[in-house]
Amino acid sequence: MDDNCDGSVDEGFLASCGLGACAASSDVCGNGLLVACVPGTPLASADTTCDGVDDDCDGSIDENCATCVKVSRPAQGGNDTQAAIDSNLTPFATIQAAIDWTAADATRPKVVCVAANNCSRTLYDETVTVPGGVSVLGSYQNNHQGRCAFTFNNTNGGQAVDTVIRGAIFSGNTQPSSLDGFEIARIGGDPAIGVAIDSSVGVVLGNLDISRGPAVATTIGVDVSDNSAVVLTNSSVHGGNGTALAVGVRVVDSRIDLRDNCEAYDANGRCNSFCGTNSLRGIRGRHDTGAQPESHAIVLQNAPGSLVDRTAVCGAQSSIGSQIKITGDATGTVLSASLLNGWGGDLQSYGLWLEDCGGASPWIVDNFRIAATGLNHNTDVAAVRAVGDCHPVIEDNVLIVGGGEGNASEGRAIHCLANASGSPSRCTVLDNTLLQGSEAGFPPSSVGVRCDDGSCVRIAGNRIDARAGLVTRGVILDNTGAVLENNVIDASCGNTESIGVLSLDSWSRMENNLMTGGFCQVGDPNVPFIGLKVVASASGNEVDVHSNVIDAGPNPAAVCFGDGVLLESDTTSPPTRPLGVFRNNVLLGSNCSTAYLFREADATADPRVLQNNVFDDRNSRPSAFLYRDEGSTDENDINTINGYSDVNALANAVGSCTFVSYPTDLHLDAGDTLCADQGTASGAPATDFEGDPRSDGTPDVGIDER
Repeated sequence: MDDNCDGSVDEGFLASCGLGACAASSDVCGNGLLVACVPGTPLASADTTCDGVDDDCDGSIDENCATCVKVSRPAQGGNDTQAAIDSNLTPFATIQAAIDWTAADATRPKVVCVAANNCSRTLYDETVTVPGGVSVLGSYQNNHQGRCAFTFNNTNGGQAVDTVIRGAIFSGNTQPSSLDGFEIARIGGDPAIGVAIDSSVGVVLGNLDISRGPAVATTIGVDVSDNSAVVLTNSSVHGGNGTALAVGVRVVDSRIDLRDNCEAYDANGRCNSFCGTNSLRGIRGRHDTGAQPESHAIVLQNAPGSLVDRTAVCGAQSSIGSQIKITGDATGTVLSASLLNGWGGDLQSYGLWLEDCGGASPWIVDNFRIAATGLNHNTDVAAVRAVGDCHPVIEDNVLIVGGGEGNASEGRAIHCLANASGSPSRCTVLDNTLLQGSEAGFPPSSVGVRCDDGSCVRIAGNRIDARAGLVTRGVILDNTGAVLENNVIDASCGNTESIGVLSLDSWSRMENNLMTGGFCQVGDPNVPFIGLKVVASASGNEVDVHSNVIDAGPNPAAVCFGDGVLLESDTTSPPTRPLGVFRNNVLLGSNCSTAYLFREADATADPRVLQNNVFDDRNSRPSAFLYRDEGSTDENDINTINGYSDVNALANAVGSCTFVSYPTDLHLDAGDTLCADQGTASGAPATDFEGDPRSDGTPDVGIDER
């Protein structure tokens, strides 16, 4: 399907998987289904061939090679001069001397094996430059015949691997090269960069522990630039403590594959381990708390084709922070099977931040968790924030959650908005297990999905829950034409207001959704619970609401004010004519002490079309009404409603649809006669909420076609 309405179907998405000789890629879609990428078969069970290829597909190149250039500290026999004389019968004492010696002659071994003294932390006080065609492997036993274990669990940071260097440089390499099995201390220097890569392709980084580093102005764990191509795997990378900028991995005008930087995976292969503040595998932003200007765990700037897969990403202790920031050309960029857990942003705090990415549609798919939390009530928070000419496809993720523990101004799971020049982000949000506005506490406002100023194309097949806040909204559609279909949307629990879907001067199509104002008790007769609130204006924009179940909630009965549908005029620019099409919907007014199934808030708030809806009065209370007309007249007679002269009202009915089990199972019962075959075919969706075909003549009312 052309989900983002650009004229192309399932375009631009290639899945890639596997390392070394097992690397593979494939189209992600086949016959309308996601297709798994299958890695190739390892060429060998151990990488002993010394051919510059990762034959056993573990991310390390030639680590079991029988002939390598040996390096040991002087106390263990290393001597640069003697090693050059006896062709490395004596180990070199410095890594760079060993690299230079092997690079000087094509016949010499191209693997450099660096020993740790008795597999304990061993410092080689140097920054190494790795040329093309050379692999530098650390953490070998004293005899260079086997490697020490990589622990990646030291809570003090560092010492996950046993050989330590200051840093590494790859520059101008046209042949594959690698660095594997080192802690990188970033001692001194500004900017303090752990690994710097420019104009180099085929670079593989594995089993690295890039520590926190000094508190200089700029600290970067891995810096990739100038048309480089890099793989980073099985590593722990800290952004450091930069006082102006701290970034774990920065990629500019280049491509990176970040794979398997995680400690644990769920049964489906997704990373489900938090990287925290220690040396567990993962990519981190700034480490220490503070109001430093900016920090990101990963920055992808003009990095088309980049991949973040099965990786833990966390932390952003700064004024402006995110776990992943994507700008510039992001064609073919994929974030998959990963865990993003953001905290510490003071002014802005985002899990995934996409902005003006060249009109590309990065694919955000099958991630275990994407989350963000702010520091105070002024923090702008979103788990996913997409701005301007960047149109992500956000699909099949387990949990995307925004908000904070009572501190964020408005917590959002997903926020898509226009840039300063008015270009909208045409997000597509599909089949996510849970999009949740806030995770804990009661922030001032909590929103599941927000689409502003023409942003969002399609929101379909999701479970959307605002959870809790002073004000909660499942979905906000603000001046947009996004299609909203086949979702379960719940405002959940707002202390002062709960709205399932809030439409502000929009022209959206809404079909086959369950929209619920909330399911909690607040004990205040003035607290509104609203299934769908539509604010219309003189712009003439109107919503098309077809075949939904719309319930104010809550359940059980509570002291509150409930509206199934509330139609309201914009206070500064009220509509000049009836606006809004409502067909084949089931309308419920909740168990609130005062409830309306459909309410016109004022004299200019009239729907244009009101046809074949069922006013479901199962929760009838003494102060419950089918309709309020012109903001003043309460009506409980369906014939009067069908006879309104200022509304095209026709064939609306009153009663209770027979669901299998309301509200948990909204399939129509076999004995139902009120909703089954009672709808109009005019404007009806082709299928119901499960994809079953609708009747061409008299479709059912509500989300299910029996």
